Amino acid sequence: MSTVNAEELYSETAKSLREITALEGISRILGWDEMVMLPSGSSGSRADQKSALAGVIYDKRTNAKLGEHLSELKSVSSSLSAVRAAVVRDAHKEFVNSAAIPKDLAQRMATLESTAYEAWVEARKTSDFSKFSSSLQEWVDVNRQRAACIDPTAPAYDVLLDMYEKGMKASRIDEVFNEVRAG
Repeated sequence: MSTVNAEELYSETAKSLREITALEGISRILGWDEMVMLPSGSSGSRADQKSALAGVIYDKRTNAKLGEHLSELKSVSSSLSAVRAAVVRDAHKEFVNSAAIPKDLAQRMATLESTAYEAWVEARKTSDFSKFSSSLQEWVDVNRQRAACIDPTAPAYDVLLDMYEKGMKASRIDEVFNEVRAG
């Protein structure tokens, strides 16, 4: 692939990635609104909204054409700037991880964000953890499923941790905390 073609493909791919990012921003705004403005008892409708949006984001993030473009760009990343090569690397990893998860699981997680949040607010208000415990257990369960979809051979915590701290392993965190404890 020529440098010109790689740049054109990157531009087209970046446009898709910006659209996904915009939709994810809308989802975050819905989450913020839920915490700040949404009347109590409205989590069901907000959960439906977030689930529908998660489905749209999932379809765009796991689009086969996007995956092909990212794979092509990854194979010629040495012809891209360092920043663009990093964007391609990270977007490709996100594509692979997203495609490993079933759409219904992605939507279930979006739904659970709303229903669990409302349960947590009520539990906190009444100092009754039992109102939130089943939501918390479900959140743990769906994240274990998510991790198993992404990498069934790795410990779930390592898979989930890698989403926020690339390359980090639970064993390294244990080392750090042991050093802190030792003083």
